Amino acid sequence: MTIPVLILAGGQGSRIGYKNKAQLQIRQQTFLERLLEEFQDIPRYISTNSSYTPNYIGTTLILDKHSQRGPLEGIVQAFEQTEQEAFFVVGCDMPCMKQEVYKMLCQQLELPKGATISC
Repeated sequence: MTIPVLILAGGQGSRIGYKNKAQLQIRQQTFLERLLEEFQDIPRYISTNSSYTPNYIGTTLILDKHSQRGPLEGIVQAFEQTEQEAFFVVGCDMPCMKQEVYKMLCQQLELPKGATISC
């Protein structure tokens, strides 16, 4: 089993003047592009709202059904709209997240006897 990455990108950006955090830039890339590149070899989902629907090859969009419910809405909708059993959740405002952290956390999971995970 490979645990997919769920990038939360549906926030309002209220603490930064209502700017879209996913579109902020670091080293000539948007925060979202940076995360998508870092996790390019892992199944990726983007949780967002209807006002921001980025289209990146190799990703699946998860749209919030209810606004104003925060990041938990994105996580709930990811489970409701997919058949995934788990996600590695990262906020779009964490562009420096590394795949090494993902791998380390995956290795720490306690799985049922006989189950395996690939990181």
